Amino acid sequence: MCTKRWAADEKADKMRLLEVPFMNCRVILSCLFCVAFVEHASCAESMAYERFASADISYQRDVLVKAFEERVLHAKNLYYRCTVTLEVRKNEGGKESETIENSKVENVYSHWQLSDNYRMNIEIYRAWSHDPIQLIGVSRNAREGFTKNIFRAKEIEDRIFGRIDTKLDPIVEFNLFTFWLQGGGMDTTDNDVPHEPYPYLFPHLLANVEKWNIVCLPENEMVQLFFKSDSKYYPVENSIEERTTLMLAPDKGFMPVKGHYHHSMTFGGVKGWREANFFVEESQPVSNVWMPVSLKIVSQSVAIPDKFSIKKVKISDMIHGNVTESDIFLEFPEGTEVTDAINGIAYKTDTKGEPIQSTIEPLYGLDPSHARLQVPKPDRTINWMLIAVGVVMILVALYMLLQKRRNAS
Repeated sequence: MCTKRWAADEKADKMRLLEVPFMNCRVILSCLFCVAFVEHASCAESMAYERFASADISYQRDVLVKAFEERVLHAKNLYYRCTVTLEVRKNEGGKESETIENSKVENVYSHWQLSDNYRMNIEIYRAWSHDPIQLIGVSRNAREGFTKNIFRAKEIEDRIFGRIDTKLDPIVEFNLFTFWLQGGGMDTTDNDVPHEPYPYLFPHLLANVEKWNIVCLPENEMVQLFFKSDSKYYPVENSIEERTTLMLAPDKGFMPVKGHYHHSMTFGGVKGWREANFFVEESQPVSNVWMPVSLKIVSQSVAIPDKFSIKKVKISDMIHGNVTESDIFLEFPEGTEVTDAINGIAYKTDTKGEPIQSTIEPLYGLDPSHARLQVPKPDRTINWMLIAVGVVMILVALYMLLQKRRNAS
């Protein structure tokens, strides 16, 4: 694996975009919920199945709401490093079969989250190469409403590309684990449509509290959470239904250990569907919150019913509560070719990451919603001139008409 470390936020003497060392598997990023719930118990305390099962439905709902809310709060100050492996396998009778050739992709993410702001470094590998073929850095300033990102590819190592925009650049590959923790926290699109609206995201769960169906399963001492919801991701005139089923472990702070999501829709009489199943294969507590160390997601859709898309998430490092403002700052290295879609300019950066004045050029063909460009004021001199010419022409026409009538009389 790559032993380089990101240097996007290092001084110019580094002169490299990344150099991210793989951190040893020390602190393990686990997954879920601060939950407490014996009356005034502390956050993330596990609960005996018998106590939860014997409580009334109102109490059970309050316990789960608190668990999910604490999980969202816990993720507001978090650093972790994870590897996401994607492969496509054949579907033979509902079972995973051989892997499709050349379908394997591996992305390594380093993520710093501070409230609604974040910075993420991404290393993209193909065919299990030892060096990443693409290196991406991205940061989000939620208060100011803009994102910055850096892109570097193996085939053009001598060039670094940067962008400043109000939206996330399409080159940024989403970190699945962040979505699992926070839902659409990384999505910056206007229509608020996450790329993969998995149902087991905590904001999604909290948005559907009134629809919850809670069932206690004594055979395995688990809690099943099921509900149906209408999708907000598509136009209302279409027939949409989403079904979510989660298995929660009371002894792990009601961490979801397994889940199923089914999305069906009808567009113009054409029916479609997609579904995903996730499994927490390993988990450990981090700062009193149980979190997954190993997570597997298997998904399929009507588009390719004969294949499974399989994502495996492995957490190699995690620290909670130590992220600072400096951790989420992304600096453009010297020589970065920056596109500033907010101010409508492009330029190269100096040793301090600032624009080199002689390289600044205006951008053309921008979507006005992406750029704060000055709109030129209309030339009022030309407008008055046109009005004056029109008045004169009318007067001349009236004069000629009067003269014609006099001559006729």
